[in-house]
Amino acid sequence: FERQLALSADGAAYSAGRLGIMAQELDDLGISVADARAAISTMIKAGVVEGQIKGLILVAEDLASVTGQTVPEAAEKMANAFSGGLEGIRELDKELDFLTAAQYENVAAMFDAGNSTGAYAATLDALEGRLETVTSKSSGPWSRAISNIGEAWNNFMTYMADTTAIGLVIRSIDALGVGLEK
Repeated sequence: FERQLALSADGAAYSAGRLGIMAQELDDLGISVADARAAISTMIKAGVVEGQIKGLILVAEDLASVTGQTVPEAAEKMANAFSGGLEGIRELDKELDFLTAAQYENVAAMFDAGNSTGAYAATLDALEGRLETVTSKSSGPWSRAISNIGEAWNNFMTYMADTTAIGLVIRSIDALGVGLEK
């Protein structure tokens, strides 16, 4: 990120080290490092505040899973919406139809009052709620069953790793390794 920040007029507003750590954290949460770095770069180009980037990318991941886009494509939509004022939000809402008329009026009133932070927060809450509703409806019994199987397997492996027999095997292999080093 250092090169991109050096070329950016607003580069001093970001920390290359923190952005690198953020990319790794997003990778730990299931977004590939390449997609995370592309999404972060998109957010920087749009002028999104560093403290909001990770949250927007996580919502972009949900958006990508619902719309079939890649995470960087969804992140670009999020960056445009959340750096483009009321017009940016209007464009995203036209495409996704996630705001009710009352929510949109509330967001517009916040922008008119100079409360862009509140307007963006209300928009993000509405979008997250809509995406959560869509993803919970699309996760039928089979996807829940597969998720439960994975969780059961992880619990079983954790249990097995904590048993005395496995502990003895691990200690024996460690002792063998120590013996071979001598």
